[in-house]
Amino acid sequence: MLRTFFSRLKTPNSDPKKTGHSREAVIQASEAKPVRLDERIKIGIARVLAEAWSAVPNDMPAAARFQAAKSAAAQSITRLSPSIKRQVGAHFQTQKWEPLRMADPLKDDL
Repeated sequence: MLRTFFSRLKTPNSDPKKTGHSREAVIQASEAKPVRLDERIKIGIARVLAEAWSAVPNDMPAAARFQAAKSAAAQSITRLSPSIKRQVGAHFQTQKWEPLRMADPLKDDL
């Protein structure tokens, strides 16, 4: 029973013909550059900004728009990966949500 279980496991040095992967695909996957944590945090911040302002209707008053965007951003932060959630939340809270206010797509119209 154990022999059949372990024979089904794929080892890194197994033949590509048996695994169904081409040698080029295995090499490309092994050389893939991992995304660093600070890059993931920046991507998370950009995602929160985009999702927050896309959830707010354009016809609301400016103060109400910001409060709605702030609420949407807080919800979006909770859906982030646990590895970056704390840093992204701290980014907005320590700057008193100013990055969110500056990212308002209608701020030039006011």
